[in-house]
Amino acid sequence: MRTDEAVAESLNPRQRMLELFADVPFSVTFHRVIAGLHSPKGSGEYKFARFQLLRLLSPLSGVLTPLLILLILFVSASCLRSVVRPVISTTIKPAELTPMLDPIPVQPPVKPEMSDINGTAVGPIVETVMPKVSGPIVETPFISPPVQLTRSPVQLRNFFAGGLSAKQKQGLLDKGGSNATERAVLLALRWLQFVQEADGSWRLESGGGPGKGAAPAMTGLGVLTFLAHGETTSSEEFGITVEGALRWLAYNQEADGRFLGRDSHDYSHPIATYAVCEAFAANKTPMLKEVAAKAVEVILNGQHPDGGWDYNCRQSERCDTSYMGWCIQALKAAQIAGIGGNRVDSAIKRSHRALKRNYHSSGAFGYTGPQPGNLTGVGVLCMQLIGAAGSAEVEAGLLWLERATCDWSKPWGKAPLYYWYYITQAKFHEGGATWNNWNDMMKPELIDSQTVLVNGGGVGKDLGYWQACSNTEQCKSYVYNTTLCALTLQVYYRTLRTFGSPELLAENVFEDENGDIPLEIELR
Repeated sequence: MRTDEAVAESLNPRQRMLELFADVPFSVTFHRVIAGLHSPKGSGEYKFARFQLLRLLSPLSGVLTPLLILLILFVSASCLRSVVRPVISTTIKPAELTPMLDPIPVQPPVKPEMSDINGTAVGPIVETVMPKVSGPIVETPFISPPVQLTRSPVQLRNFFAGGLSAKQKQGLLDKGGSNATERAVLLALRWLQFVQEADGSWRLESGGGPGKGAAPAMTGLGVLTFLAHGETTSSEEFGITVEGALRWLAYNQEADGRFLGRDSHDYSHPIATYAVCEAFAANKTPMLKEVAAKAVEVILNGQHPDGGWDYNCRQSERCDTSYMGWCIQALKAAQIAGIGGNRVDSAIKRSHRALKRNYHSSGAFGYTGPQPGNLTGVGVLCMQLIGAAGSAEVEAGLLWLERATCDWSKPWGKAPLYYWYYITQAKFHEGGATWNNWNDMMKPELIDSQTVLVNGGGVGKDLGYWQACSNTEQCKSYVYNTTLCALTLQVYYRTLRTFGSPELLAENVFEDENGDIPLEIELR
């Protein structure tokens, strides 16, 4: 058996030191360390003192080193921020901008109280209905970006890069618009800016209107309304408004691509997707591309084998014309923005079969089947957008829509604002007498029915919004009404009719020899 002395002798010098001083009181160790530091460097006392210091400093250095690194990073970030901040502030600070028209503060101190659905204003705000315009309204020219053509017989104007001159803009307004329509649109944009929530969103209740929630849908409609006017995040008067809305959509997208706060049927998703796709094309922001791509994926995965869509982008046998309308608009915007590639191209082509499934022999498009109905404007516009403008269904649908009227006091159908939004675009694409006759009805009705807040909220500018013209309108929100009406009045420069050869316009690029479209078709 080995003795304690033998075991001690077998230990290396460091182990022997540990054994020797394991139970020594701290005060004794301290004095020995001090004495050892004053001893010759080769002595055992000096080595012991040095070893004890290393034991104490090792754990301390493990804590101090990360803290030191964090301190260095913090100082570096502070220095960088001090360099960059002046550039940022000169870009987005409202007080330092020189807009075409005086801006309204993003968060004014007082907002109008419009809780009364009949439009009764309270406080210092004078609320009037826009009078009929008897003479020309002199206004500052507006900026819109140039045209970018696509291959479809119906082209969408791409507002995303640059601006039109005042002369070009006026030329487009001559297709049916006027200074009066632009004034109504400007009042609506300023009202939307005024009632935007502090987090950048719009909701059903924003501005005091009825309803609650559905933030992705209302925010998407708000973004679309500003983009349709040529406004982007860099615009002088409305840039901050657009940026706030887009940030809200980006930050409130879930991992699966959907958006928080959606409505029960999730109309929010295709509407918000439509908005972020157009916005990405306008700004080319990488973050927006990722948001748009994830959102588009939900629509692609929700498409049925026969090319249609149901509520919530869910797989079922149900093809809802109204819901499909927003999905197709979103995919068309994605296609223009270069998002989704061949999958988007293929999905757009497959939607043709679903639209034909809900087409009625009378020329109408039904809700979930081939029934006569007021969703004909949706069906016709979607057929035009996907490249079937020359089809028999579009021709018959436009004839069916001749019965539609635009009279604020005698609304057409249960959701007139919704129908008018689609009918206006469909007839504008068709052009000619079909469009002129409709525009002559629609334009004065929307202008005269806008509710104007004179010096709204005391900010020095008039604001304008629309109430529902019918108690049966499914969505009576002031935000919903105002965006749809404004988008309708922007049709003159938001979309563009392509005048190609008669052969091109008459061709239905989707039909095969048997008059149908094969499901397996893919664009290469």
